[in-house]
Amino acid sequence: MINLLPPKEKSELLLVRQKKLVIILGSVFLIFSICLVFVFLSIYFFALGEASAQKIILQQNLKSYQAAGSNEYGQIIKKYNLILPKVSFFYESQKHFSEALSSIYEITRPAGIFFSGLNVDGTKQAGNIVSVSVSGISSTRDDLLAYEKNLKKDVRVRNVSFSPESWISSQNISFSVSFNFMVYEDKAR
Repeated sequence: MINLLPPKEKSELLLVRQKKLVIILGSVFLIFSICLVFVFLSIYFFALGEASAQKIILQQNLKSYQAAGSNEYGQIIKKYNLILPKVSFFYESQKHFSEALSSIYEITRPAGIFFSGLNVDGTKQAGNIVSVSVSGISSTRDDLLAYEKNLKKDVRVRNVSFSPESWISSQNISFSVSFNFMVYEDKAR
């Protein structure tokens, strides 16, 4: 197609085309901007709604936490938190009687000595010392003397004291002995 219009009209047509192009591009940009604003507004209001919903849920959870039942549990927990350090201190300050018992049974006994009773008491003595009372039966006085000697050889045993009735008979002796025992001392003898 050949354009036979004079140059003045050609320039006017070009100008009109440019105006239409500017109007079309401007309106497309304006519509795009308006849509973008609506998208951002919808995102903003959605986030605002979610935040307020979470705030309401948080307030309801705080109310339920502060209800009477929850307060009771909180008081119970506080009470036990106060008791636990005392229990821990009590446990740490206690003497371990199982160590004393196993060490007492490790002391060599002659074959004729049999225990019938054993009492370990840590309340009367201070520090790492426990008071031990043993009663039993010995077949002979020699076995009892050997046991007394073994007790006195042990460095953890102190103040060995047999009852006077333990030495009266020479056979089938019911004996009773008491002594102090060091609980935490090194086991090397």
